[in-house]
Formats: sequence, C-alpha cells, structure tokens
Amino acid sequence: MENQQFSKTAILGGRTIFALSAAAGGEPPGRGETNVMFNYLSQIQIASSFTGRDVLRVGLSSANFAGGGFANPNALNTRMALLSFQGELNNHVYLDSLEYRFAVSDRLVVIVQPEGFGLSNVLSPNSIFADAGQGAVSRFAEFNSLLRIGNLDAGVGFDWLISDHWRLQFAYGTRDANLPNQGVFGDHHAFGTQFLYKPSSTFVAGIHYINAYSSDAQLDTFTGSNNADISGGFDERATIHAIGTSMQWRVSPRVILGAWGGLVVADSRESDAATLASTYLLSLGLLDPFGRQGDFWGFVVGQPLKLHIGYLIERFDEGTSLHLETFYRWRVNDNISITPGVFVVTNPGHISDNNTIVIGTLRTTFSF
Repeated sequence: MENQQFSKTAILGGRTIFALSAAAGGEPPGRGETNVMFNYLSQIQIASSFTGRDVLRVGLSSANFAGGGFANPNALNTRMALLSFQGELNNHVYLDSLEYRFAVSDRLVVIVQPEGFGLSNVLSPNSIFADAGQGAVSRFAEFNSLLRIGNLDAGVGFDWLISDHWRLQFAYGTRDANLPNQGVFGDHHAFGTQFLYKPSSTFVAGIHYINAYSSDAQLDTFTGSNNADISGGFDERATIHAIGTSMQWRVSPRVILGAWGGLVVADSRESDAATLASTYLLSLGLLDPFGRQGDFWGFVVGQPLKLHIGYLIERFDEGTSLHLETFYRWRVNDNISITPGVFVVTNPGHISDNNTIVIGTLRTTFSF
C-alpha cells in the first residue's frame, strides 16, 4: 500500500487492533462471568490539505465489543474494568471523527470538529500512555480523566504557541449539537483551557481548568466510581469546576517519569447540593528496555476518580480503589506491535467490600 499512491491530494492511514482479554475476581461487585474475549477495533483515517497550512481529517471506525465488556453487571460491574481500545459499534462502520485544522499564523492553529470531539483533542493530554493501540491497556491510565468530562462529541478550539517555552490551549465542546432541542449550548457542554510549560526538551508541565454545565450533574468520564461520575446522584442542573495538572520528565534517554491529577467540584444550580472528587496517577516508562528499538515498558499506579465529600447527597465513596498496571509493547516491525498487559484494581468502585479485579490482555496492533 505504501508503494501505491492513494490520492494526489489525500493520505490514507489506519490501524486495526486484535485483542484476547481475560479477567478474574470482582464477585462482588459483579457476578464473575468473565470468559476470555476476542475483540477488535479498526480505524481508518483520510487526511487532506488544501493550502499546505491546513488539514482535513475524516475517520471511520468499527469494533465488536458488546455489553460493556468486563464492565457488564454480569461480569465485573465496574467502569474501572474498561479497556483503552474498547468500542461498542456492533461491527458497523461509523464516522468516528471529522476534523479541520488550519494555521492562522506560524504559532496559532484553530481546530473545528463537528464529530468525535473531546477536550483532549485540543488540550494536549501530556501523557505517553494516551494511545489505544500503543499506550496503556486500560481506559483510566491513558490520560487525566478530567479531560473526558461531559462525554462531548462536537467542539472548537485553538492551540497557541506563545513562546518557545509556553503554550496556551482553549477548547469548547458540547454533546448532541446536531439536535435542534440541544444545539451548541445544550444539556452538556464544557469550556477548557490549558497552559503548558516546556523549559527544556526533556520536561513538560501543564495545568488545565474546565468549566462545564450538566443538566443532571453527571461527569460522564466512565473512568472512576459510579458515585463520582454521577456526582453522588443529586440529579440537578449543575456547574462543574475541575482543575488538573500533568507532568512528563525524561530523566534519561530511556526513562520517562509522568504524573497527573485533579479535583472536580459539582455545584447544584437548584439547591445547596455539592460534591468534591479527585483522581491521580504516577507512571514510569522505559524506552528500548532490553536494547530493542521501538519497545516500551510501562508502569502505572493511580486512583480512579473518587467522590470524597458531598453536601445534600445520598451516596459517598467510603473505600479507596488503587489501580496498578503494567504492559510491554514489543515492536515486531514498523507496522506491527504486540502488547501483553495486565491491570489490577483493589476495592473496585471505591467499595471496601468489593473483591479485587484482575484484567489481562494480549493486544496486537497493525498500523499503516
């Protein structure tokens, strides 16, 4: 395919992920029905430029996960069991992403995305694990959960390189903007801004703030406890404030340390109800650990989104879940990689009575 010209104006690329996955534990919170699964995620993207300073991307996806995978109530019954490459598309091909980026100047890029938008499409995740085919095997470990707030699908933003060391990013996203009863300021929308500081080629730090509106007070990150994601269940119109940080430090040519964390406040617009939730992650990445070029070994420990305190709510997280993950990406060649990975979650759902869950996967990624 590389030797054949797809188009004079467009570039075709894509990847397909095959994965064998198994799980154990989790009875409770689920029923423990965890047979070995064989799943795939296939993505194709066509990119084209009209001026040389812009790019139009169209992405198509298909996948065969069903029933939430291991997050199904009959299995482990927790969103903490979600895999990074999980998609429930019923073997149909869908328009996954439609995006147009153009340069206003050498330092300012504007992004318009009417389909497939998330705050992380503009606000850089600043994470070496943020790739479903090459990075973390769990959804939680990919990047800061705060950047998933709102479960958005359309939005705009800009990326401004203020100087060689400072970068400012801004994004606005909404859900169901195509529906006449919702529009661009519907029941779920969010503003996000981020400053990135890069004092050297080996260190990047970021801080981001998100201001969101939710008609039912739900965060919809699908990464932490159900209590945290529904803000304790007070189910009222709410303003959501979230502040998070991230860091990547290449200690040596082969060692990368990373961290991110954040706090989320959901404040009702109808009553005095309010909640406070938090999340964090620490990571270690080893590049070419055994002298094999392109290999990567990742280690992660963190706390999925947890509801700490609340006022006028009925549900709290009384326990604490700990997420532990490791994976090894073995580069077969430029187009194929094989990644065995496993993650463990203690007290899933931040419930002390729940049994530890263990999920392992063997992911093979074909890319072109």
